[in-house]
Amino acid sequence: MKKLRTLGIGTSNLLILLGLWACVQDLHYVKGKLIPVDSTIEESEEIARWLKPYRDSIDADLNDTIAILDAKYCKDDSLGTLIIRQFEQAIFNILRDTPSLIVQNKGGIRITCLEAGPLLLRDIYKIMPFDNMVVSQCLPQQTFDSLVGIIQSRNWYFKIYSTQCSPCCTVILSDYLATGGDDLPFLKKFDFSPVQNLLLRDAFRQGFEIPD
Repeated sequence: MKKLRTLGIGTSNLLILLGLWACVQDLHYVKGKLIPVDSTIEESEEIARWLKPYRDSIDADLNDTIAILDAKYCKDDSLGTLIIRQFEQAIFNILRDTPSLIVQNKGGIRITCLEAGPLLLRDIYKIMPFDNMVVSQCLPQQTFDSLVGIIQSRNWYFKIYSTQCSPCCTVILSDYLATGGDDLPFLKKFDFSPVQNLLLRDAFRQGFEIPD
């Protein structure tokens, strides 16, 4: 019985080796060609006709007016106040309890200025092109204090509602930050919860739809 068992193990190893060898024999190398996508590529009329109904529908939706801005808002000044204000409107409409902090990093905002006049849905996508979600994270006091110090030193957009909290401080931020993004690795060890699967750009948009 012992010999048969040993023989069985040896046969199994041989079959594994044969299987790996067979896989290697099936490997093929395909030489690729890099094709730059730029203005030198001519548009296909047939594909353009096929895409036209979809493109027209998307363009019509993106041209929806979200709000009329009474002034120019720029990234290093008033745009941050506008963003946090709209987040506040949308989030307070969802949450029952007031958080300790709402914060938005500057890296997530990809537009320099918003001009006075109509704010279109396409502008919202230009401001926040990423599918980052709004999440709630509960931090111990010491971690919360460290986070506040960091965002103040980086001139991020934020609003503090309370500085002392127990048993933890509720922070509203993006899932990107909550998982340690933008050099905040200490946040990774704390759990977070999505706020109704709300995207940041949708929170910004919804803020305009809620009366003050």
